[in-house]
Amino acid sequence: MKKLALLASFLLLITGCVKDKPVPKSNPNLPMTKNIKVYPERSFVALKWDVAKGVDGYYIERLDKNKKWKRLAKIDNPYQTIYVDTNLNPSTTYIYRVATFKNNQFSLANKITSKTLPTISQVIPLEAKPLKKGMVKIIFRPHVNERVKGYIIEKFNDKNVKWEQIDTLEPRYNVEYIDSELEDGRIYKYRVIAYTFDDLKSAPSNIIKVSTYPKPPVVMNVKATNNLPKKIVITWSPINGAKYYKVYKKGGFGYKAIAKTTKTEYTDKIDK
Repeated sequence: MKKLALLASFLLLITGCVKDKPVPKSNPNLPMTKNIKVYPERSFVALKWDVAKGVDGYYIERLDKNKKWKRLAKIDNPYQTIYVDTNLNPSTTYIYRVATFKNNQFSLANKITSKTLPTISQVIPLEAKPLKKGMVKIIFRPHVNERVKGYIIEKFNDKNVKWEQIDTLEPRYNVEYIDSELEDGRIYKYRVIAYTFDDLKSAPSNIIKVSTYPKPPVVMNVKATNNLPKKIVITWSPINGAKYYKVYKKGGFGYKAIAKTTKTEYTDKIDK
């Protein structure tokens, strides 16, 4: 019963109409529009209705953000029964009403609600790494939606504190970007936005971070005790300029970080 109720609610959202008075003042004697249906897409909604006999045309309105009815179209051909509302936002609910008119008098209106489809999914980053001095590369997964035409590459500008478009990539399988002439000793942030052939854009990908800091030297002279009760003490040689050290411990399927320290010694209390 619960599933049937949800299905009924969905059908009402797609095809259900409610009588409503349009602006200007309506004439209840004029024939109304019948069998109005909506066909939502991501950036537009198509409305379709049956031909009304004995009228001059149709009047279409949409409820705006201020809860006021905005005129979209006055169709002067009674045989035109399709109207497409464009430049809409994805995943947004829109309310329409359609009335007939004759001699500049308007019928009662039928009100109908539609929700545009969600936008395309985000791009998924795969890899980010420095190539050589002043050069990094980011790789992301090709978008699964075949409507995707290409990608917008954005980089965060630390000075202006905003994201800036630096390039575009086409076609859909061109998923590698190389940025050059970068400064040493910095962390650069990138993100990728997919766009379709009809200019729909995805939400930005998760932020991709790449460091141009030189890698620190390998930690040397690592030693571990094996004669202390219920603990293991690990020591190593210091590295000049090191900000901190991270200690990893092997678990079931790899190594897990267990400590972050500025010292050159760590005690692992194992209680065994």
